[in-house]
Amino acid sequence: MNAPILSRFASLVCVGFGTLILAFDAAGDCVSPPTGVVGWWPAEGSAADAAGTNHGVVVGGARFVQGMVEEALEIARDGQYILVPNSDSLRFTNAMTIEGWIRPMDIYTDQHIVSTAGGTGPSPSGHDYFLNIVDRKMGFGINGSPLLTSAVITNAGQWYHVAATYSSADRIRRLYLDGVLVRQAPYTFPINTGHTAVTIGVNARNAAYADGFASFKGQLDEITLYSRALSADEIKAIYDAGSSGKCRLPAAPTIVTQPANREVIVGAIEADFVVGAWASPRPVYQWRKDGVDLVDTGRITGATTPTLTLRNVQPQDAGVYTLMVTNALGSAVSDGAVLSVDMTPDCVPSPTGLIAWWPGEENLEDIAGANNGTWSGTPAYSEGIIGKAIACHYEYWVVVSDSPTLRPRSFTIEG
Repeated sequence: MNAPILSRFASLVCVGFGTLILAFDAAGDCVSPPTGVVGWWPAEGSAADAAGTNHGVVVGGARFVQGMVEEALEIARDGQYILVPNSDSLRFTNAMTIEGWIRPMDIYTDQHIVSTAGGTGPSPSGHDYFLNIVDRKMGFGINGSPLLTSAVITNAGQWYHVAATYSSADRIRRLYLDGVLVRQAPYTFPINTGHTAVTIGVNARNAAYADGFASFKGQLDEITLYSRALSADEIKAIYDAGSSGKCRLPAAPTIVTQPANREVIVGAIEADFVVGAWASPRPVYQWRKDGVDLVDTGRITGATTPTLTLRNVQPQDAGVYTLMVTNALGSAVSDGAVLSVDMTPDCVPSPTGLIAWWPGEENLEDIAGANNGTWSGTPAYSEGIIGKAIACHYEYWVVVSDSPTLRPRSFTIEG
């Protein structure tokens, strides 16, 4: 029998003399979360854990876009993922479930959805558990055991619900695709508990090496870990709920990742402040500078989002920046992040003879002329030596059209 279908959000109702009960709006169609949740990352603008305190950190500039259930984590290039610090609740021994929605853009390369690195130290070996895609199939591994693989995932760019379960009660690993059991096999050993972190969207072993190999390419939504094996009916109910997802308990806003101080030179291309927060229902955001609300202008964007961006930074931008996060249940204010603007930068004048200059500040504009570039493949940028940098890859690169100005008789290339 399927779990009951409930409203998108649960609510707490006061009855009589201070008694609180949990109530649901039967007009909705989200599903009640199964018991045993130990980590639930809805990816609503942050890496917050909706189930508890296993909050993650967004690494490499991964961003949030429209997903299967509200927003989702989008990974466009290697080195982007969510890192969840280790905790006892994420160390399974006798039973576990991994489930969530995925929208892979690459269905052939080995890409980890959820991953742990076994052992300790700077170079961990093996995995305690992981769920991945490899050669158009979903794979579930425990302790380096032979990979349990699913039926073929046929279409890149399509949303799939995936789930993997194990219980020592029957010693069976199971894989589900879109609510249907597609593969099962015996497994007779306990789950190791030596891992040091959980990663979402990258192979945890390679994240430890910081090389970003096996990054998932696409979108991940509602990734959830359980300390027990969900039943086939429970998994089917989550799939059937579709974009309504699992019902979330009401929660006043909390700040899980504070903004960092920034120090830039005057005229800097860009300065960012990022806050991770969790609230249910979904909150509204308002950035402030020295206690005054900000609005989007030509230079300032994201004033009402978790990420504030200032471009062409000027002396008057120096100050203390905070984010207020508010929903019907309350509000929270981030720590203040100080923006310092250096008025005497140590930059050098541009040499004569400059014909093209691509700073790579999240665009391909030639700031010395008209030789703008275009991407062949997915645009990608990363932190660079000076501001942002162009992040090339064997699958995507930058093309600049032919121009007479780019045919000098003598030349210098530098960067």
